[in-house]
Amino acid sequence: MGGGKLNLRRRYVVSITLALTLVSASSQLPAAWGGDARTVGIPIELSRRFGLILLKAEVNDHPAMLLMDTGSSHTILSTKLLNTQLLTLENARNASKGSGWVGNAIWIKATVKVGDAVWRDHRFLAMDDVPDISGSLGQNIDGILGEDVLQEFSLIQIDFSQRRLVLSH
Repeated sequence: MGGGKLNLRRRYVVSITLALTLVSASSQLPAAWGGDARTVGIPIELSRRFGLILLKAEVNDHPAMLLMDTGSSHTILSTKLLNTQLLTLENARNASKGSGWVGNAIWIKATVKVGDAVWRDHRFLAMDDVPDISGSLGQNIDGILGEDVLQEFSLIQIDFSQRRLVLSH
């Protein structure tokens, strides 16, 4: 994946730029949401090399570090973290369109917890190549938190001064 690392870096810079354009300037929930509105605040870290948003998580009750990527259509978890292997290439999925990172993956069910948000027995992609991201960033990354999970929320705010991601229903 030698040349892929350069493309990976460019893609994440673009993804973060996109994420910042989607962030609302308001820190208040609309009054119309009433008592059913629920907000989840999640502490974030910024990667040392690129300032990307990192989230401490639990995957099947094991600690994990996930990279938030609004440009990734699916959440991807490391097969090493899940203690599984890609069984056969016929079960693997290789992206046929789009830009950025492409690799073989299988669908798995896992429980992921980020802050107070929990996805129990949710369908995620598992890939062997996640350590390549760790090498590019210079720190351990166990997966990518993608749009499939983020789209469950009505409002996503990134509060850089408080180092916090706010997800609201």
